[in-house]
Amino acid sequence: MIRKIIRKQKILFLLSVLTLVLLFPVFALALALASPKLSPIAPTPLKSLLLERGVVASVVDGDTIHVRVGKKILKVRLLGIDAPEMTASRKENKCLAQEAKKYLEKLVKKQLVILKSDPQGDRQDKYKRALRYVYLKDGTMINVELVKNGLVRAETFFPFQAKEEFKNFENQAKGAGLNMWGKSRCFKKS
Repeated sequence: MIRKIIRKQKILFLLSVLTLVLLFPVFALALALASPKLSPIAPTPLKSLLLERGVVASVVDGDTIHVRVGKKILKVRLLGIDAPEMTASRKENKCLAQEAKKYLEKLVKKQLVILKSDPQGDRQDKYKRALRYVYLKDGTMINVELVKNGLVRAETFFPFQAKEEFKNFENQAKGAGLNMWGKSRCFKKS
């Protein structure tokens, strides 16, 4: 009798866990799509978007991350931004590149993220990196956070839907003299 009760409890527990595992992706996607912070741009039909979710495994630099999506690692270039290069020859630029990378690590490392493609732009760059907007589960767009804080430039060479919004955020960061636009420890004399 006690064994039957224990076995029923185990079965119910396993069914509960299985239900949560199966419903979590649906819930996360619904939450991401319903979040008002999810996109600074006009709504786009779902069929033209590629939405993925995964956990950030590592941060390469200020605009590139590795995301574990299922069993694979996806190399993601954050869409619409351009960070200073880690290999820059000028000391100030290298310092700015390190600041952008550290800030990005602080925001996303080991975090669940939602990756969203852009209907106007390419899905991959010439280096075969996936081009995506990156969102935290609370709807914060990481691409925008980096631009707003003056850690990256808004990319202007390639078409993407949020280009004007990104340029506006960049102009605000410039006006405030944030990070690469003036107020950075990288520009202090030693």
